[in-house]
Amino acid sequence: MHTLQSEVTRTNIAPAWPGLSARWPAVILALSLLCLRSPDARAQARPNNDYVFVNAVDSTTQGFSSFGFAPAINNNGAVAFEAAGPAFRFGSVWKWQDGALTPIATNDNLRNFGDNVVLNASGTVGFSSRMTNNSDSIIATSDGGPLNIIASANDDGLVGGGFLAISALNDAGTAVFFGFRQGTFAQAIFLGNGGPLQTLVDANTDGFSALGNSDINSSGKVVFRGFRPDGTEGIFVRSHDISPILDTTAPNAGGFLDPVMNDAGTVGIGMFLTSGGMQVLTSTGRTLTARTDDQQPFLFVDNVCVNNSGDVAFTGTTLSGDGIFLERTGGANPIPVLNTGDPLFGSTVVSLTNGRFSLNNHGDIVFHFELADGRSGIAVASRTERYAH
Repeated sequence: MHTLQSEVTRTNIAPAWPGLSARWPAVILALSLLCLRSPDARAQARPNNDYVFVNAVDSTTQGFSSFGFAPAINNNGAVAFEAAGPAFRFGSVWKWQDGALTPIATNDNLRNFGDNVVLNASGTVGFSSRMTNNSDSIIATSDGGPLNIIASANDDGLVGGGFLAISALNDAGTAVFFGFRQGTFAQAIFLGNGGPLQTLVDANTDGFSALGNSDINSSGKVVFRGFRPDGTEGIFVRSHDISPILDTTAPNAGGFLDPVMNDAGTVGIGMFLTSGGMQVLTSTGRTLTARTDDQQPFLFVDNVCVNNSGDVAFTGTTLSGDGIFLERTGGANPIPVLNTGDPLFGSTVVSLTNGRFSLNNHGDIVFHFELADGRSGIAVASRTERYAH
């Protein structure tokens, strides 16, 4: 473990607008439709809110050269992320907390880590990786000690490589993930904690033509994206039975991002609009609440998060740039936390992304940044100053 000095910057947020995200095909389609309908559509003007920005790790210190785009954070302020550097050219996974780094997975036998890392309340980190010594692919968890193997492509009869990646990890240490069975390529969503895998949703027997990523909450309830044989796409919850929340038969619903769910069962949804652009919603039971305005939609949103207070955070795109937004009112009033073009750590933001688990119950948001001076890294945005030691 190495003790680190974190850089803290306080910024008074000034007006700016967010920009094009990495999912180019979806963005281009959304942009085309939106510009035809509403060329001046934009998000709410930026208020005068103060945020503390903490530079946890960056590419000029600590031996890192690049970072995964989807870090995670828990309620204790621990941050998990994937990174590469001269000493771990094929990737590694780390946990940062209160200025200290803990290596989670840096073994030479592990490489080609998935960009998505997950983190639960106890500080256990979940990740996916390939193994060089036996050509296996694994999903594993660790708190810095020995690895707990959740799934092995070789042992569990699953297709490995980029087809095997962790989706989420709850506080009990149960991981959920989407996978393909070897031979048949049949799709399923599995649960595991280090013992035998449990099949939670089977595309062949549960009436789906294809499945997407999922999330699991503290009670073991799972939300997932699924595709029906009739061509419709939807968001579904599996508790005892499979219950639909929203699908593309709904007015103006053109498709969805991977969903998330808090401990109370509130689901966070990013939805493509058939009229152009995208909208963020939350669902409690079958009751949907708009968290952004569909009359002034974002061109694109990504990595919607929801915490136990029902707050949502996401990366949003408008004609002028990308930004990270937070909606805390329970309505459609997202506020910008940080945008491209804003000052940060003595330079200017040129790119930023969050992950599906980048918002904690305190409202802290962890994100990946790239700056005009060439630095990249992982930072935390917080109103509480809990990181400002």
